[in-house]
Amino acid sequence: MTEDDLLVKKLLDKAHQCHERAYATHSEFLDLHEQTLFEMSRKSFPPVKHMFDGGRKESERKMLIFYPEFMDPNQVEKPFACIRIKADTQEGGHPGHRDYLGSLMGLGIKRSCMGDLLVHGDTAHVFVLDTMASYVLDQLHAVGNTPVRAEKMEDTTVLGNLRPAFVSIRNTVASLRLDSVVKLAFGMGRKDAAELVSKGRVHVNGEEKLQPSSPVKEGDLISARGKGKCKLQTVGCETKKNRIFIEIHKYI
Repeated sequence: MTEDDLLVKKLLDKAHQCHERAYATHSEFLDLHEQTLFEMSRKSFPPVKHMFDGGRKESERKMLIFYPEFMDPNQVEKPFACIRIKADTQEGGHPGHRDYLGSLMGLGIKRSCMGDLLVHGDTAHVFVLDTMASYVLDQLHAVGNTPVRAEKMEDTTVLGNLRPAFVSIRNTVASLRLDSVVKLAFGMGRKDAAELVSKGRVHVNGEEKLQPSSPVKEGDLISARGKGKCKLQTVGCETKKNRIFIEIHKYI
């Protein structure tokens, strides 16, 4: 049984539990690929309602919540919490996304127990399973060498306007091949980029791609395991040398 098959089985178990016992159940946080797996297999699920929720309309990582047909979605209790982490940059450095994520996982928290992690200036916001919130508040006191203060947010509506921080990369490519964009976005050699794709470590809009020559288009969200995420923000005109101008937003 593959990891994908195992995930679908776990989701199916949650749906049956909801159907048989008439109360809401939920998954852990799912990435885009895992959300797509559910959508592709949902015909085999029992007749219960469902919704994806990651705390914000723009969330990428979301929990799949099953609830009985008689229940109004507004009655479903949110199974996650949002933690605001404030860094004391006068006493330490300026932590980035990887620093915050590494410190949280260093506490023994699995990635699937965390939703989106948004970093802006000296502050980060992370969604976690509600059962993990108290543990994070008690245990997270530093990110690397930088002291931090963590607190639970009761009102997350202010996060609706936040967008992930990114750096803009502008250059040209010979063609809109996946390996060409991965090479440019993550500063890799063409051979290494192609190998990363071939090993199944690159997803486009949540879908695994195995062919380095797979075409990409403007607006595609590309994630490379161990490298990060980026968005093909703009596809421009061809140059006189028949190369294509592109702009990539690499999330940091």
